[in-house]
Amino acid sequence: MNCLQIIPDPAFLSGFNILSQKDHSDNDRVTLLGTKKCDGNSTPVWNVATWDSGPCLWENRIETDEYSISDGKWRCFSVNKADGSASFTLDSSLYYNGKGAVHGDYWPHLLLENGRFGDNGDSRFYRCSMDRLIFKIDLRMTEYSRIVNPDDWVEAAQFLCFFYLKGIKNDDFIWFGIKLFDSRSMSDPPFIAYDGGKPDASGKLIYHLGTNEAYDGGEGLWKNGQPSADGEWKSVCVDMKPHLNAAFNRAKQDGAIKSDSTADMFIDGMNIGFETIGTFRHTIEIKNMGLFSYYD
Repeated sequence: MNCLQIIPDPAFLSGFNILSQKDHSDNDRVTLLGTKKCDGNSTPVWNVATWDSGPCLWENRIETDEYSISDGKWRCFSVNKADGSASFTLDSSLYYNGKGAVHGDYWPHLLLENGRFGDNGDSRFYRCSMDRLIFKIDLRMTEYSRIVNPDDWVEAAQFLCFFYLKGIKNDDFIWFGIKLFDSRSMSDPPFIAYDGGKPDASGKLIYHLGTNEAYDGGEGLWKNGQPSADGEWKSVCVDMKPHLNAAFNRAKQDGAIKSDSTADMFIDGMNIGFETIGTFRHTIEIKNMGLFSYYD
C-alpha cells in the first residue's frame, strides 16, 4: 500500500461533541458540554467549537435530531447522513450586536475540530516526509450577507482548513492549511505569518495556501466579482506537500521549530470552518473530504 486517507471519519457519521467557548478568565479553559451520536454507537472524533460567537450554543440549543446542533437562528452545525456532508451556519451579529469589530478583540468562530488523528496502524503516512499529500473537498455556499459597519477595523468572512503539524520528539507546532473562502478576495496567494491579533493566539507559524491554489486560479465561491451563494458545488484537489515543505523551511529558518527535517514532524489533527470578523451571515456545506498521504 502506498496511499492512506488519514482524516478519521471524514463523513462525520460517528457524530460530534459540543465544546464550551474558551473561558478567557480561566486560562482559556474549554469543557465538553454534550454529544450528538449520529449513528448511535461510535465514539465521536469530531468537536464543534464556537469560539467567541456569543451566548453558549449548548445552553441555548433548540430541540433538533441527533445530526444537528442549533440555537434556532445564529449558529447551526448539521450532518447529512445520506451523503456524508456537513453544513455550517454562522450569523456573527449575535456577537457584535451592532457594534464594530475592534482591533485586538476576539472574533466569532464555528469550527469542526479533531484534535488527534491516530495512525491507523501505519505511522509513516502521518509523518511529514511523505512524497505527496493530496487534499480533496467539495463545498458550496448557500447563504451569504454582510452588514457594513464603519466602526469595523476590518471585515473578513473566512472559511479555513488547518492541519496540525507537530514535533515527534518535541513541542514543535505549525498551523498548516488552506483558505477555502474569503469575502475580501476571490484569489489570493499563500499566507505566512505568526499567530497573533488576539490574547489567546498561539504565536506559532501559520502557513496556509490561498484560494488561488485551492481553486487552481478559478472563482471558487465567487461569481461575477463577488461572493456567491449560488449553491453550486465546487471541488478542491491540491497537492499540499510542496507547501508543507515550504512551511517547514520557513519555520526552521525563523528558529520557530527544533526539528531537523520533515521526518521529525507528523500530522495529528485539524479544524475546518468559519473565522469571521465583522457582521456576516453565511452558510457553507462540505462533503467528500479527504487527505491522502502517498509514499511513492
